[in-house]
Amino acid sequence: MISKNKITNFIAFVFILSIILHTNSVYQYMGIIRNDIWSVFDCLLIGAIFFLTFKKQKYNALTLILLGFYLVTAVFLFLSNLINNGDPVAYGIKYCIFLPLAFLIFATNNKELFERMINYFIKIVFFISVISLFFFFIGDKLSILSPINKVTVQWGTPKDIDNYYFLYFVPQNDRNSGIFIEGPMYALVLSIQLFLIFLFRDIRNMKTKIMLLVTIITIITIGTLTGYLTIMLLCIFFFLNYFKRKKGFAPVFYVIIPIVSAAIVIIFLSLYESKANDLLGNLSIMQRLNDYEASFLTWLKNPIVGVGYGNEEPIIANMNVYRLTNKMTGLANSLGVFLAQGGIFATLPLLIFVIISLICGNVRKKILTILFLFLMIFCVYLYTNLFLIFYAYIIYQPINKKEKLVSTEEC
Repeated sequence: MISKNKITNFIAFVFILSIILHTNSVYQYMGIIRNDIWSVFDCLLIGAIFFLTFKKQKYNALTLILLGFYLVTAVFLFLSNLINNGDPVAYGIKYCIFLPLAFLIFATNNKELFERMINYFIKIVFFISVISLFFFFIGDKLSILSPINKVTVQWGTPKDIDNYYFLYFVPQNDRNSGIFIEGPMYALVLSIQLFLIFLFRDIRNMKTKIMLLVTIITIITIGTLTGYLTIMLLCIFFFLNYFKRKKGFAPVFYVIIPIVSAAIVIIFLSLYESKANDLLGNLSIMQRLNDYEASFLTWLKNPIVGVGYGNEEPIIANMNVYRLTNKMTGLANSLGVFLAQGGIFATLPLLIFVIISLICGNVRKKILTILFLFLMIFCVYLYTNLFLIFYAYIIYQPINKKEKLVSTEEC
């Protein structure tokens, strides 16, 4: 008879794999399964994990207050989506079912389960990285291998893209997108991977160093500003942690950190300048700035509850003429979109949870909260379950706050 622990581990693995593939992967847009059905499937998986790991326990007052506060706002926004142009079904599944279940799983304080799921995420994304690097260089760049066929994806305008054995796809030229529909979403997943390796694995271990190196190389081959900034952010936290002592920083820290900071700034300015040469064209920086402007103008028209979850048309209508004329209407940030679609009623609770997390959380939680905000500023991932899990983690406040920054044990 299969033990309950093995069943839980198997479901946890399937769940982590599912949310990775459900983060704008090519498989999501090949018509294999409807998006709403996939969301229900994720809810069933996380529900199964919760019931298999649930133990009778007394939740601390802060946990109950935060969950109650969140549920009140979520139910109100669900009702508002019924009467405006939002998507109440998708919002209900994600914010009224999936996110509370994710929150309750964190509240069980099951350290073994957390480490297991983090380990699954790290290993799955590492496998995707190795495969993508192989096909990016051997196939896409050196043309030693050729695509076996093309697959049709329903991303914006339906199009056919090259496919290497259904393990690597080429939706964007000269960019390693792995199994994802676009480079920025791959960079999003790898950014989370990068910080999970840093925070939850022993960085002195050779396997961990190899994982970090492979992840960084993969991010570089994607060629997105978000990826470069993530690497820069990790470098800052790495040096802060490496030179930290009980009585302050080691003396060498004050010599090395200015040099490293200057090098990072120079690299960043070089990348910015290379992109700035195309200011009037497809420049991600200018698109991001215009996204915030368009989102803010949209929010002003309905500041309390927003224009509705998933409703992007009012935001697109406020974009500049150049983007509308050239059909460059893809959104590039989550924070502005979150404000425009959910209004103050959605955004204010999120900011409150973030502030509480930054004040009350342990070091790991504070760093992951900063990453959460960073990705909201530079990526559109609020429609993904990765965002919801992140959000649930931000809401929940653990009782034990004394936790080391870097674990000395392998997950």
